[in-house]
Parts: sequence; structure tokens; C-alpha cells
Amino acid sequence: MEYGLLVKNVFLWLDKDGEEVRNILMKTLRKDDIHVSLIKSEIEWRTYKDNKSFLLTDNEKYLDLAISNKMAAAFYWNLERGPCPATKSKWIIEGANEINGMFLDRLFRRKHKIPWVIRETKRCIIREIVLEDVPLLYNIYEGEGITEFMEPLFENMEDEIAYTKAYIESMYEFYQYGMWIVEKKEGGEVIGRVGLEHREGYEELELGYIIGREYERKGYGREACRAAIQYAKEELECKALHCFIMEENIPSIKLCESLGFHYLENVYIEQGKKKEKMKRFYLDICREEKE
Repeated sequence: MEYGLLVKNVFLWLDKDGEEVRNILMKTLRKDDIHVSLIKSEIEWRTYKDNKSFLLTDNEKYLDLAISNKMAAAFYWNLERGPCPATKSKWIIEGANEINGMFLDRLFRRKHKIPWVIRETKRCIIREIVLEDVPLLYNIYEGEGITEFMEPLFENMEDEIAYTKAYIESMYEFYQYGMWIVEKKEGGEVIGRVGLEHREGYEELELGYIIGREYERKGYGREACRAAIQYAKEELECKALHCFIMEENIPSIKLCESLGFHYLENVYIEQGKKKEKMKRFYLDICREEKE
């Protein structure tokens, strides 16, 4: 797994505003040790490009070159020039001030199908799932009592791998959230999952989590959940979250309450082919911040 910022070079191939954009980005990206270069010809571009580079261009011809070379690229357009023209780029950037190292790194990772690192905590890395994680999840879900309070994985691992592949391509790509992997920094073990999901019928996103039995009661769950809440607040601008927990799942209820969630009501939630009675907990992120 690759951590840290992967982009090392940003190339600006712009018909207009090249010097101005370069000056802004040189200041912004210096702290991330990302080099910014202004190029003016295809010869220069072919000389300097590498697999750690990102191209910003306002010309569809230059964009085509990047795409044909499997290079990460985005269409740059200053709206002071007028409406943005049609482009085949997945990403349109409408001003240099919105660009930073993490922003470019995430686009780079999407292009090359490398999982995002969502957050780092003192002991854990919260990251997007990859297919190689699936067998490790089966080890976690086989823990005593784990599936008593949550839906199990598919009985056939190949079905779970197919589901995970589709999940990566849809949830992460379009929504920028989902269920993530909790990985220990020391040793690199996958110890659980944490994340944010939408549940039909509710406006707020739902916080979900699972920690392997051998890592329970060691603070990993709370650490991972706090990272997910921080992401919801800072990246998704969520004002509130909720959790649904079976009333018999006392450890999960205690964890939820320790995070600042408050009990609201009992509801019936679909779990597989049946509905389960659950306690609904609610977190007002803005209120917690004030307190």
C-alpha cells in the first residue's frame, strides 16, 4: 500500500495565465515538496513527464496526449475567460487557489486506481478498501459474535470480491465516502472497518464500524470512529450523523455514546431479509464542536 503524497511533479501546459498559475502553485505546493513546471511544447512535456506527474491544461489537444499516455490530468479553466468549454476530462479545476497537495494526490490516486488514505490517527490508517483486503475481512467476521449484530459477508468469497469491486467503482468514485479499512500503523494488520453510508429514509449519513475481537477494548474503535467523524465534518461538511445499533449490543452502544451520540428512538431497520429493532443514536457535529 502506498502512503503519503504520490504526486511529485505538476506540469502546467496552459495557453493562458501560465505564469500566474505557476506562481500561485509554487507557493501552495512547496510545503508538500511538489515541483511545479511550466511547459510550452510537446518536446518539453515528453522530456519531463514521469509516473508521478500531474498535468493541468486548458487545451483539449494536450489533454488527449495525457490521456493517451495514461497520465493523471485535469482541465484548468479560469472563469474570467468566460464559460468553460466542453472537455472530456473527468475533472475541471476553476482556479489555482483551490489546489493543494492532498487535492492533487486524490485525483492522481483516482486516475491510477490507488486507494485514498482518508485519515491517519496515532495508531491507525483509515483507507479505502482494495480487493486484497477481502480475505482478511473474513478472518474478522469469523470472530465470535461478530455477525450477531451485523450483516455477514457473502458465503462465497468470490461473490464478496465481485461486490467489493463494484463498490469501489461506484461509492468511492461518485460519493467520496463509504466503508473503509482500519489498518494498524505498526505491523500493517487490517483490524476492522469504519465508514459513512447513506440509509434510505434518512437525511444524515450513518456511521458504521467493526473492530476485530482481538483488538476490542483497546481504543481502536473510538480512534477510528473519531477519524471518520472528522472526515464527515471537514470533507463532506456534514452537520450531523446517526448510528443504528441493536439494543443487545451493549459495547457498541457504549462506544457510540462515548463519541457524543445521543439516543433518539427505537426503529426497525432491514438487516438482510428481515427487519431488526434497533436504537437510533444521533450526533449533532456542530453542537459537539461548540461544547
